[in-house]
Amino acid sequence: MTYYADAPFYKKHLRKRWHHWLTEQALPLWITRGFNERISLFHERLSFDHSAIPLPELRLMVQARQIATYCHAEHHGLYHGGQKALACLDNVTHRYYRPDGKPGWAFAVSPDGSTINPLRDLYAHAFILYAHAKAYQLTKDPALIKRAKETIADIKSIFTTENGGFLDTAPSQPLRRQNPHMHLLEAFLALFFATDDLFFLNEAEELVTFSLKTFYRSDSGMLLEFFTPDWVPTHAENLNHVEPGHLFEWSWLLMAYRRAKTSRSLSLPLSTNLRYDQIFEAAKNLYAAGLRYGVSDDAFVYDSILSSGLPQERSLRLWPQTEFLRKLVGMYDVQLLLSVSKNFFTFFAPPSLKGGWIDRLHEDRTPASSDIPASSLYHIYSTAIEIISD
Repeated sequence: MTYYADAPFYKKHLRKRWHHWLTEQALPLWITRGFNERISLFHERLSFDHSAIPLPELRLMVQARQIATYCHAEHHGLYHGGQKALACLDNVTHRYYRPDGKPGWAFAVSPDGSTINPLRDLYAHAFILYAHAKAYQLTKDPALIKRAKETIADIKSIFTTENGGFLDTAPSQPLRRQNPHMHLLEAFLALFFATDDLFFLNEAEELVTFSLKTFYRSDSGMLLEFFTPDWVPTHAENLNHVEPGHLFEWSWLLMAYRRAKTSRSLSLPLSTNLRYDQIFEAAKNLYAAGLRYGVSDDAFVYDSILSSGLPQERSLRLWPQTEFLRKLVGMYDVQLLLSVSKNFFTFFAPPSLKGGWIDRLHEDRTPASSDIPASSLYHIYSTAIEIISD
């Protein structure tokens, strides 16, 4: 076991490794080979030899994640890709924002701009808000906040339901999901931390209140994924789908929300009265449930479990590993932190990929992916900056 007294030594080594891989390999890869200079948009996927893979649609979500990542990296002085990301945001706004004259952002466009997928998707809207937060953090351009608030108004007009929460898409589908709500909370918090504007913290407050009441199960520490239009779980009590990666992600976000509330505790005319201890208890229970039921003996996070705690999918995606890592930063189990990081660089981002990654593994830890999706960089960066800054 690595004792906490040894933590500074081991964390220094960890910071150095992540800093080198991120700034010398991953970030340079996606701003060069991963960026289409001709149309000023990011590629969605690269092959394992770093060649671009053409796709018929470029999704808003992917563009927004990449923009946010490079603005964030520029802001932290880690990598100079911010100006290209800001130019991309201008282009994305021109192509995706109300392209058909209707509120909201289009789901995707073709690379040449000739066709538009007009679907409105809450998940994608959450990430374009997140991109605006990181772009504003870098530039302090008030036009970004104006457009963010306009987008929030669009979200409410498009996705609000009569019984709380939001639709996933417009046109709507029968299934309701927690996931877009989680990322909307992430965006509201990013906007608040970038602006110190209580408008965004109030939005976060309402979303946390609804989410803890609807998705979270305080008796087990579980957070359910799927619901009917009446916000009833789709399956019987112990048979609902739970993603351990989201347990860790929610735990981290709730603690970030708690920090946000604490930072404005003397001037909070907020809409509800969630207590600090309620937030902390939920964050603690989510982490404990994820650790107990969702992590293998060799420190991999499973794709999904049942709400009873039994395994459902023992396959392994990259993003749950990074969310577990991010949550582990600053905690006392340095040995576990080192083990999960070692798994990342051994199985998901081996040296042969030179800044690329394997997005999925089979249960036996062999690769299940045939290419490198751009969408994972956001998860990786969000974890890496915590490790590097710790």
